[in-house]
Amino acid sequence: MTDIENKILLFLESGYKIDDILKELDIDEENLADIVIELDNKELIMLEDNNWILTQKGKDLLKEMKELIKKLKVDYLHGNINKEEFHKRKKELEYILTIEKEKPRGYESEGKRFEDKEKDKIICPKCGKENKVGSKFCYKCGEQIKK
Repeated sequence: MTDIENKILLFLESGYKIDDILKELDIDEENLADIVIELDNKELIMLEDNNWILTQKGKDLLKEMKELIKKLKVDYLHGNINKEEFHKRKKELEYILTIEKEKPRGYESEGKRFEDKEKDKIICPKCGKENKVGSKFCYKCGEQIKK
């Protein structure tokens, strides 16, 4: 799961509306729509009374991530891991938790590997941020992404 997807889940958990999220993240509606569609496809959010809310699956994912990240912070506090290791493990945890919850039936039998998900990203030529393949503009800096 990308950093932007995590931020959107946290914003929705806090009761933010789409217009508020657009302002906070400084991205355009088309890119936000792509991300919301992706989160909806993953069954992490749903539309209810014209508002996007977290599903139980989304709430469980956030809770699990927060607990594991809290344990990492304690390890960092006690000197069991350094700053770089903390950030590396945090990013891996967020990614792994998402993969485990989204793994389609037959995932292992098809021979797909963990790294295959990374092929679903394109790097912005201006700022270097990962974007979803098919995005027309970078969600971070707004640079046009050419295919």
